[in-house]
Amino acid sequence: TTRMVKENNLVRVLRACETMGNATVVCSGETGTLTQNKMTVVAGAWGSGKSFSQIPLDDDSGNPSMTASDVLKQCSAAMRNLIIRSIALNSTAFEGERDEFVGSKTEVAMLQMAKDHLGMDLATERSSAEIVQLIPFDSSRKCMGVVYREPAAGYRLLVKGAAELMADACSARSVEDASGDRVVAQHLSDGERQKVLHTIDLYARRSLRTIGIVYRDFPSWPP
Repeated sequence: TTRMVKENNLVRVLRACETMGNATVVCSGETGTLTQNKMTVVAGAWGSGKSFSQIPLDDDSGNPSMTASDVLKQCSAAMRNLIIRSIALNSTAFEGERDEFVGSKTEVAMLQMAKDHLGMDLATERSSAEIVQLIPFDSSRKCMGVVYREPAAGYRLLVKGAAELMADACSARSVEDASGDRVVAQHLSDGERQKVLHTIDLYARRSLRTIGIVYRDFPSWPP
């Protein structure tokens, strides 16, 4: 290590040299994950037909669509609460010192979006929810879940995972009722399913990490 320092190579963990010695390609960038080790949410779509994007999604899209703040302001309180709980409760990341989230980079990005654009208070959301069961992430099923008691529905299962698998598992989409006081399930037609898959494909072609969040209500648990 001392000899390497003299060559302007500071290595705190010596075994890292072995790892780097096996590398055949080294990618570097001026900004973003490679240098800051951070991720952010840049595009999203809700079952109610609303979406936002901070980048053009294809060659014909022209200017990016509305920002997350613009779109989320149009959502009802019921839809915002559903999104907040889907992100806050179904996550292993937590809020550390200096109001920074700590954990998986993907989960941190989603929590930051909910805090910045939805006014989420992570501590309040988690302390007020009655968690019944945690389902840890499993690489074979590519998703994780949490069950909590929902007074209006009984029990609610929240699942987060690979977007295409979440879409395949769904038979309905979330929409706001006429009053905006409730979020209801509406049958997902084949055409609408293809639109969802097309959106996922657009994100993937832009090298975005695609995550799907879904839910289902049960009168009792276990079902």
